[in-house]
Amino acid sequence: MRDGSVVSGKRNVVESQGRIVAPRRKPAGTEVQTVAMFLGKDLIVWLLLALGGALFAGNLMAVIRPPTAPKQDGDLTQAPRARSLTMAAIGFVVAMAALAALVTR
Repeated sequence: MRDGSVVSGKRNVVESQGRIVAPRRKPAGTEVQTVAMFLGKDLIVWLLLALGGALFAGNLMAVIRPPTAPKQDGDLTQAPRARSLTMAAIGFVVAMAALAALVTR
């Protein structure tokens, strides 16, 4: 067809417009860059696993094996049990949720 309509998926630009149309160029610096991310797209999940595990292990060790003697004046002889166990439970939940997110992907 010569009326500028689409023929077989392509448009005859020269016949429809009477002139050649150049493709538009993107402005400089707007190219999409694909860069491999550190630890992939799961970086936040790996960080949650590490922080949850550290929170769990650190607080549990503070309850199980407190320091032998206070290092400074005003230091407690042992960690508060309820607070430490609560924080250990929170760390355990975060670490297990992160581990489950990594396993299911």
